[in-house]
Amino acid sequence: MKKASKTIFTCQSCGSQSPPSGWGKCADCGAWDSFVEERQATGRLARESAMPLWRPRPVPIDSIDIEHEQRLLTAIQEFDRVLGGGLVAGSLV
Repeated sequence: MKKASKTIFTCQSCGSQSPPSGWGKCADCGAWDSFVEERQATGRLARESAMPLWRPRPVPIDSIDIEHEQRLLTAIQEFDRVLGGGLVAGSLV
């Protein structure tokens, strides 16, 4: 049985991909007539090519070094407790 291929359109200006449609304008960058039709393989071969070449290995949680970060308290005791003592600068919660 032959595997079907999937058609996708890729914007040559920004690399955005979208399913086939009648629009000629890229929704991401606004470029006109910049789409190129591509066929993508489906099935096992497509899944294998999408897998990363490097895979991280799990490590025991007790072997992770904990860095002591300065934390910002939110004045919501339970929230601060769940976060491990408050918000860390640069983190996303």
